[in-house]
Amino acid sequence: MGREKLLSSKSLNIYDGEIAGRRNPSYPVGTNDYTRVNAAIQKLLAYKENDELQYV
Repeated sequence: MGREKLLSSKSLNIYDGEIAGRRNPSYPVGTNDYTRVNAAIQKLLAYKENDELQYV
């Protein structure tokens, strides 16, 4: 039986110009970081709903 494909979000942080591969980012609710990350995810979801998101 095939697996259902589910949409998920993942973010990578950059420290000193390098992607922090194994660090799990956290964004405290109520902070500017949380607001910006959440807005970016919402924008991606809107693109998906309008079939404007390309999967590579």
